[in-house]
Amino acid sequence: MATSSLVADLKGVLTGKVDAFLRVVKAPNVGLAFGFVLISQCLFVLASSFGLELGNLGLGWPALIGRGVFGFVTAVLLVVAYHWTSQHWFHGNKVGLAGFFTLYGYTSVVMWLQPVPILNFVAVVWLAVLFFKEMKAVLGFGFWKTFGTALLTGILVMIVVGLVVNLTGLDSMLGLEGSFNFSSNLNY
Repeated sequence: MATSSLVADLKGVLTGKVDAFLRVVKAPNVGLAFGFVLISQCLFVLASSFGLELGNLGLGWPALIGRGVFGFVTAVLLVVAYHWTSQHWFHGNKVGLAGFFTLYGYTSVVMWLQPVPILNFVAVVWLAVLFFKEMKAVLGFGFWKTFGTALLTGILVMIVVGLVVNLTGLDSMLGLEGSFNFSSNLNY
């Protein structure tokens, strides 16, 4: 019985049904959501390295696994920060972090299409559509409030993550030197 409700909730979330969003938020399954996000990050790493010879980049499996873990931690941090800003700065409807994260985890299943060349673009667009629909249904946000909250939170989290990665040397270990470089290349 639990499997059929999981399938119904997952199908409802992925098709943008408001009642499914609310059911998932009210009955969170954080463990399953973590699993969905972890699989999404692993598929992202595989999709981003598809067609590239890892030896030519100087990367190997440890760097790819590190990138997957880095992406997973960043995704969790982003959801926690987005929940906090939507509740405290933008005064959205009161939603628990567990339910908010579970909804994110269910939505991340869309990104399992990333390794498929044409469907990865469709998945990204549909993910954005679901995001705006979820924020309206769950937090009561309109388009601009959702956009502003996402933009502000994304910028803040990327600055913090970028500084931590750059200062700890994780950027060179993961092959991300160009991604989080805060130094200047000006020559005098």
